[in-house]
Amino acid sequence: MNILEIGDQEVISAGQLQEAARDEVAIQCSLQKAVMIVREHLSVSETNVTFLLTDSWTARPECHHVTELLITEKIGTAKMGRIMERINPIEQKIGAHSDIFYAFMRQLSFSMSCFGHIKRVQGMRTERDEEGFDHILSTIRFENGAMAQVEISSTKGLKPVYEIDISGTEGNVHYRNEPTTSFKIEMENDQAFQVEPLEGSRETADLQRITFMELFQLMKMTEQAFQSATTGLSQEV
Repeated sequence: MNILEIGDQEVISAGQLQEAARDEVAIQCSLQKAVMIVREHLSVSETNVTFLLTDSWTARPECHHVTELLITEKIGTAKMGRIMERINPIEQKIGAHSDIFYAFMRQLSFSMSCFGHIKRVQGMRTERDEEGFDHILSTIRFENGAMAQVEISSTKGLKPVYEIDISGTEGNVHYRNEPTTSFKIEMENDQAFQVEPLEGSRETADLQRITFMELFQLMKMTEQAFQSATTGLSQEV
């Protein structure tokens, strides 16, 4: 597949988008840029185009390693999870959304790679502009009965942190990047072993592939989570 790289400040026309779809050319760009393209070109008749996201959670080596553990059923069937990330606020926004909106989209996509299709989402949000603080916590229920908490906070001056906890029918996976990188697997038979950080980082993961319409659906689910955080009511997706 041929690739067309698009920078955050570059413009792509409807004609270019149609040509990319016709010629099976994937568009490589950031998530923020892909969202802008989808919003600008929803009316384009040909939207069968694929994005390669350069800043996806799913393509991070450690996240790729987690999904590999789930696919191979190393810890059995995934039933519960917690995914948390603390980010630094970005100075220059790309598009209309906040930085935690895009961070939430990445985590939502990663949670779907772990647990499958989403059934319902409910969120809570705390935002204090004068303090440079923004936070959203969402509970997600999946069609297979699994449940996960997805949490994002944006705080000035604090080091970025992310954590992954996945519980399966036969064991658990824990990942932390702070204060030191820790990747641990605990089995139901009381066996536990540490995955060396370098072992995880050597995993080769492709950029996340997502189609135009898949990204549009991911945007809609993220908007529903933020709407739930505003109204306090759960949203069926």
